[in-house]
Amino acid sequence: MKYSYRIFSVFGISVELHITFIFFLLLVSMLGLANMVFWLSIFAVVLMHELTHSLVAMSLNIDVPKIMLTPIGGLASIEVPEDPKKELLISIAGPLSNFVLAAIIYMVFVFTPLDPISYGIVLEQLSTGSANITDPTFILSGMLWVNLILGLFNIVPGFPMDGGRVFRAVLALWMDYLKATKNAVRLGQLISFFMVIIGLFSNFWLVLIGVFLYYAGNSELQLVKIKHALRGLKIGAIAVKDMHHVNESTTITQFLKLIAQPNQNHYPVSDYNDKVIGILNVQDIKELNKTDIDTLTVRDITRRHFDVIDANLNAEETIGKLLSKEFWLVVDSGKSIGYLTPQRLFEAANFYSLIGKKQIIQATV
Repeated sequence: MKYSYRIFSVFGISVELHITFIFFLLLVSMLGLANMVFWLSIFAVVLMHELTHSLVAMSLNIDVPKIMLTPIGGLASIEVPEDPKKELLISIAGPLSNFVLAAIIYMVFVFTPLDPISYGIVLEQLSTGSANITDPTFILSGMLWVNLILGLFNIVPGFPMDGGRVFRAVLALWMDYLKATKNAVRLGQLISFFMVIIGLFSNFWLVLIGVFLYYAGNSELQLVKIKHALRGLKIGAIAVKDMHHVNESTTITQFLKLIAQPNQNHYPVSDYNDKVIGILNVQDIKELNKTDIDTLTVRDITRRHFDVIDANLNAEETIGKLLSKEFWLVVDSGKSIGYLTPQRLFEAANFYSLIGKKQIIQATV
């Protein structure tokens, strides 16, 4: 099942809607046209915010493949290198874009006869259905408050929000990057705790954002730990080499009796010329009934699409990519030498962080 859908591309960046965002828009549409237009305007501002992050990252030669819009905000896929100065520039760009746009809108009110509407009145008009979406005063006032609130909210040092990333970048100017991340995550989780408490008595969105920040911050900390543990290692050095293959003509019964191993869940499937044509996932066998197991061959349930990665790439630089898939076939000069799964990455990171890498690196050169 697809969890996101591309709606368009801008500056080479794919803009996608998460499936929950689509359901959210359907719910908002039931509140009336004014609410629908207002929420779409909010997410247009969110998209501008994420695009600003992305364009600054691209100017620093950092790839940005996509931006994902969700009901609680936007997420730009930016893998920032461990460079605090670059992270500081990228992180501050988003909130700054909101403050600049808010200042421009405010200047419109200063130099025209239009008078801004208070935030409370904007919300009241939306809730009562009296909002006039063709009234420039209402639209400009709404956008003024949206940009101010979004900008201010994002400078809160709740990692991995922009403010939290700025906080980590500043810390990383004076201390080890991993230690800076740990400190930023601790502060972010403390802030997320208070968000949840406050949200329980005021706004359920704060609860959702607080929970998201808690787990997202912890996930990024784990990612940084893995990168540091595997620093200096090639993918080939951490791949599982003890990999059993299976021929496509093998029956499922034969596979289970003669080839299947308790510690391997994915098996490269070869044709009669020993060319890998796909991957057999043991989970697919569990979904078969007894009759299918007795009659089908491996060919019948082979997954023809599989991901391949070069054994000579640096593990640290590809962690985000490696964790995005459940299985990677590791090849060296076109020949499969092993495989990687997220679980294997975690195990390797734990191993190298415990015993140190220097002697291991020397042994694998």
